[in-house]
Amino acid sequence: MELDLLVTNILPPISGQSARGAWTKQEVIFEIPSEFNRKICIGFMGERVQLVSSLSVGELVKVYFNVESREFNGKWYTNVNAWKIEKPAQAAAQPVPPAVPMPPLGGMPAESKPFAAGTDPLDENYTPADDSGDLPF
Repeated sequence: MELDLLVTNILPPISGQSARGAWTKQEVIFEIPSEFNRKICIGFMGERVQLVSSLSVGELVKVYFNVESREFNGKWYTNVNAWKIEKPAQAAAQPVPPAVPMPPLGGMPAESKPFAAGTDPLDENYTPADDSGDLPF
């Protein structure tokens, strides 16, 4: 997944020892710029902790992340882990594909008329064939 997020807080790194060896994790609090400004805590694990050093509070960045849930003793825990960050200058440097001209609405050429004269309900000269006023339902 990816979102454009605003950095609101950078938490200190946490490290420890597990059966697999030493680990390091750092979490960053981001805000989703929208009408309600939701906050989300995203973790950076292992070598990806280095990505946090390039962030500063108040900066708008694109964050690429994975969401994963796991069960432990009957309870579910959800982690949001980032794997890439792009700053606006990096995102703007990517090539933009050329614009493809869109066909007119309805996919018909602008000069073609789908209705015969006087049969288009949106036409000012429209006269209904059946003037009984009854609806079909």
